[in-house]
Amino acid sequence: MTGRLLQSFEVVGTRQLAPHMVRVVLGSSHFETFVPSKFTDSYVKLVFVTGDVDVAGLPQPLTLDSFAILPPDERPAVRTMTVRHVDVPAGQITVDIAVHGEHGVAGPWAVASRPGQAIYLMGPGGAYTPDPAAD
Repeated sequence: MTGRLLQSFEVVGTRQLAPHMVRVVLGSSHFETFVPSKFTDSYVKLVFVTGDVDVAGLPQPLTLDSFAILPPDERPAVRTMTVRHVDVPAGQITVDIAVHGEHGVAGPWAVASRPGQAIYLMGPGGAYTPDPAAD
């Protein structure tokens, strides 16, 4: 998984769904590199790069391996998120992120994120689709 290319997205918008759930819409002008998963359990891995890391100065093309040259405390955190919706014409995907107060990586990021904020992702992945013939 570390050799997979990271795709550059940005926050298009957020919406508080519940006290502990934030919906985040991510878009990319290079959406053609994102191939939507046909699986019911489609997911992406969000890559949370700290603000002081110069991504342009890392080995390219950008993969998780690109961050290996950084000290461990500067390497990105990676979290898996279920894809809730893919809008191919708009070049957007939607993920819902659980918020557990100030704990964790993804929840605080989702609460604080604003349109235009950069995020990297890998994926999508998935492996399960129910048998349409099943009752």
